[in-house]
Amino acid sequence: MESTSDLITKLTQWLCFTVIVSLLPLGFSLFRLSRQGEIKTNNNIFDSVLSKGDILIVGVAIVGDAIGEIISTTKQIPTVLEIIVGTVCVLLIAFLSYCYAEFSAEINQTNEETQFAVKTSIKLFIASVIISGICKALTI
Repeated sequence: MESTSDLITKLTQWLCFTVIVSLLPLGFSLFRLSRQGEIKTNNNIFDSVLSKGDILIVGVAIVGDAIGEIISTTKQIPTVLEIIVGTVCVLLIAFLSYCYAEFSAEINQTNEETQFAVKTSIKLFIASVIISGICKALTI
């Protein structure tokens, strides 16, 4: 078994180079919209970037990476925890993909629909990061 510092190092590298780097395109979209000046408030800029569910695509990629690592490092007989976490990952990817399809296809969102899409996307993204972090921790 590897040490706690190895776990912290691995999770820090994953957080910086997978999670944060994968959010860069959305960050550039936020920056671009804020520079255009057409949208007046920061909340509206934030909502316009997140309301179509693009962050869910990032979540799918992060969870997909985690599943790939847990599968490639699992011994011949996976533990019950690995099976449960792997199953949750697969279900989460399916749900993230479904929500992305729903949110991105919405043409004229009402304010309530926009707020629902933004809040749901953020919650699902956080869930993606948490379950992926658990996968990464299991591979130590």
